[in-house]
Amino acid sequence: MKKLLLLFAIIITSALCPAQEILDIPKPTKETYIVRNIFDSCQFRGHNLDNVKVRIVREYENPTFKVRQVEYNEDITVRFIENTRSLNSCGQWYIVNGKAWSHDFTVAFVTHGEDFTIRISTIL
Repeated sequence: MKKLLLLFAIIITSALCPAQEILDIPKPTKETYIVRNIFDSCQFRGHNLDNVKVRIVREYENPTFKVRQVEYNEDITVRFIENTRSLNSCGQWYIVNGKAWSHDFTVAFVTHGEDFTIRISTIL
């Protein structure tokens, strides 16, 4: 019963709190049609990196991955897609806003101490 009341309180509190501000999504660095990927299976630490829903968070919010945006020598090229699960290609990410329950992993953009580097390609 206590767990049910706690769950109910969390749901009510999250509904009454103002929505989380939308974080700035970095702009594409340059256009490319080739997705370069050093992850052979398009997975990193057990998470798929292809056709995923990603929520962008701040570094102190305990993200799944810390990534650094670069213009060259990236580990993976990322394209932000507008339709979920549209194609089956490594590095295509659909950005979900706010505190969405439906995301595959969270990402924080950092300037150092990253898990891997990305180059953002054109937005589809």
